Amino acid sequence: MKSYEDRQEAKKAKSENWITECVDFWSDKIDECDIGTDFSEATTNCWRCGYLRKLQKCHIIPKSLGGEDKPENIIPLCFQCHDEMPDVRDKKEVFRWIKSSHGTVYDTFWSEISLGIADCNLEDAFKNVDNPKAKMDFFIERIKFYLSEEISSHFGQFAGGSKIKPTTRAWAIKKAFSDTFKTNETL
Repeated sequence: MKSYEDRQEAKKAKSENWITECVDFWSDKIDECDIGTDFSEATTNCWRCGYLRKLQKCHIIPKSLGGEDKPENIIPLCFQCHDEMPDVRDKKEVFRWIKSSHGTVYDTFWSEISLGIADCNLEDAFKNVDNPKAKMDFFIERIKFYLSEEISSHFGQFAGGSKIKPTTRAWAIKKAFSDTFKTNETL
């Protein structure tokens, strides 16, 4: 009988193998510009958001719809993107979803989502500012304050551990925007 350590090592090797098989399969079939990471980092970074996170084996066509457990039906996504992935019997739709919503710059995807939720028009707000750099510095400091003093992280129901939700980040952005540009927000 194998030792616990040997079983764990075999399990780890097997779990890492599916990612390599997946990258090997897809690297010459899709353009890396259509996913959130470069193929050089596709074994460690989520294919949608581009973040370096623990990756989950995501079935393009769900097993419940007849999808197979083979590299041509698997993509590596983080838990958060996996939870948002469409569960459809349409391989093209999953790749359209990734292409239309993937991160464009590493480690900015979830911040971009938060900015969209916050719905603050930063471009217009900074148009008529005397000292834009000082105003931006103040805005950033206010965001940091709200994120460090006025919010809580959330422990997910399934995977991923503690995180700050995009909606929580959006609240901090809105508060900082209000402080910076003295807007009167009403509920």
